[in-house]
Amino acid sequence: MNPHSALRGDHTGFTITAEALANAVAEYVGSPAVAGWAGMGAAITALKNTPGLRWVNPLELKNAVESALTERFGAKEAVKPKGKVRFLATARARGNLSLC
Repeated sequence: MNPHSALRGDHTGFTITAEALANAVAEYVGSPAVAGWAGMGAAITALKNTPGLRWVNPLELKNAVESALTERFGAKEAVKPKGKVRFLATARARGNLSLC
């Protein structure tokens, strides 16, 4: 995509260039408010609530945030599975779990 092309938002009449969106997102992601990939959702919400970015297409905003996070923190690691199965097995072994 041409960085100078206009991105049309969800609101009629709103446009922003890809370059302007990337700059705004990079500035926010570079702030101390974002400590890593875990802050992605909060970053998207904060940016979406910024008056100048309110009407940006949500997918374009998400992609810009992912790009900025990758640039700052590196590639996102695979999500580790939660320990529910291990907890269940541990509870069973301790006799703390009864099956009806």
